[in-house]
Amino acid sequence: MSLSSNRFSGRAVGLSESPLYQHNYSSISRIVSTLSADKSSHNSVQKTLQDLYISYYGHQEVYVFQTDTSPLEKPHAHKMSDRHYIHVPNQVIPGNKNLGIGHNYSYVNLGYTPPQGGSRWSLPFDIERVTPQSNAIDTALIQTHRLMSNETLPFGRALLVINEADSGYATPRFIAPLVDAYDNMVQVVRFRNSSKVWQQALPSTDKNKVGATAIYGKKTLYLQLTSGNHTTTNGKTKQSVTKYRDAIYDIEAHEILEVKETTSKGRAVIVRIKMWKNMMIRTKNGVNMKDKPFNLLGVQVIDEQTGELLFKKPMFIAVFGQKKDDLSALLGYSSYRQRYDIEGHNRFSKQQLLLDKYQTPDVQTLDNWTLIVACAYWLLFVASKEVELMPKPWERNLPQYKNAQTQTPKLAPQKSAAQTKKAAFDLFYTFDLKPFAPKSVKNGKGRLKGYKLKKRTNKKVVKKADFDNKTRQNE
Repeated sequence: MSLSSNRFSGRAVGLSESPLYQHNYSSISRIVSTLSADKSSHNSVQKTLQDLYISYYGHQEVYVFQTDTSPLEKPHAHKMSDRHYIHVPNQVIPGNKNLGIGHNYSYVNLGYTPPQGGSRWSLPFDIERVTPQSNAIDTALIQTHRLMSNETLPFGRALLVINEADSGYATPRFIAPLVDAYDNMVQVVRFRNSSKVWQQALPSTDKNKVGATAIYGKKTLYLQLTSGNHTTTNGKTKQSVTKYRDAIYDIEAHEILEVKETTSKGRAVIVRIKMWKNMMIRTKNGVNMKDKPFNLLGVQVIDEQTGELLFKKPMFIAVFGQKKDDLSALLGYSSYRQRYDIEGHNRFSKQQLLLDKYQTPDVQTLDNWTLIVACAYWLLFVASKEVELMPKPWERNLPQYKNAQTQTPKLAPQKSAAQTKKAAFDLFYTFDLKPFAPKSVKNGKGRLKGYKLKKRTNKKVVKKADFDNKTRQNE
């Protein structure tokens, strides 16, 4: 509760100053470190929490998974093991590479759209640290299989599970295993511009034809707006190569849809969505994609007044799975738009819930801290239906606060995590805090006189390239 309602402290140890936390500050590290001792107990604790989470989330016919990886920088934790080089976005210093030292954490969140309107939530459900010996894709696969196969969770029995992921997961290695394993799951994944796709080959009319049946169309299509020559550099010869590219927009779409929307700044736009059905991508590294057609969406945003494109390049979204046709063009587009909610969750967890502020030399303790932060986020989600809006004096005239004052509490729109956190302390302080009070015990003997702690040794930063080379030698 002290973490969910934290207003001033920028460090985890400062949470002990909250009236909601009645223990000594030294107990914080002891609580976090003893939450789980290893990966097996960590998964057991997380499974117990998931059963609790789903009771508050409620059982639905359709569930939304949002998959992403969030970096936690630990450049000065020299005693922590398994630190490796990670990608750090938003590097603003010119000339600096977007690299840091720390850990990546893979999140599979539950998307929540409130029925009464208001702020959407991305709720952390399964968290796994990406080890130097693994990668984000393989880790996300393990998490998804774990959730879908867990009989105590409703996902395997649900009517539909929509798994939303960004372009980093647009690879057969991530898509194919999930399409093969689950009939009730669809993958909504963004493809990068200039990616290659193919139409399905037309059935042959030649009865005397010998050989395998064609699967891919003869023409390679590129995910771009217009066809034309494209110049690239050959990686081996370093020579410029010019090649003509056929654009996906040159072929007729199966469905075209235009939707009027208004941006957060009040700008009227038209969203034009084109759908091409039963497109194909090639098999890669032995991962079969010949039997996995998908629906491709091309999305353009147009200014309603000027008729000009807001973005030069369209956004391409692919829908994979046996139930891919259950998602219309509009639903496929809105599903991927909802994926951006996990970005807000990652930012809020770091800036407001101290996700990357906890200092420890033990990597298992850091894993435990991610579970505690997730609990704090879920507590805010549950409290969002109970708290009252408490805007700052300069926020009282904003539309979201004015509109909320005229509505009854039951019909009021869902409050955001930031709005809930502002009012959380006043709600939690009304609780009976006696069950959370520390029990009176005798003081321990303490450390014996002359006893010296073992000096921690510095751990080297693990390079993935070194691990790959060792693996090849062993093979």
